[in-house]
Amino acid sequence: MMGAVKAAADVHLSDEIVVLQREDPITAAYYYMFRRDYRAARRMADVASLSDNGKTRLLAEHVKGLVARGLNDWSEAANHFRAVIESNPEF
Repeated sequence: MMGAVKAAADVHLSDEIVVLQREDPITAAYYYMFRRDYRAARRMADVASLSDNGKTRLLAEHVKGLVARGLNDWSEAANHFRAVIESNPEF
């Protein structure tokens, strides 16, 4: 019985994630970072990078740095973080 409850909860959660991916890719990216799903986090950051909103694009660059850091690609992470700071020194 517990398996059925967990499966139902997973379906509900996946429906919420689909909405997040569409409506708020930055929040979805941070969710995927928390789960250490770096590929999905990067995909959401790439989507957010296309936003008309400057803050969203800045956060997308930050997520790309976090993804690179999570993958131990320190020079790539530094490049993304540097781009964020150069774009907004108060970030």
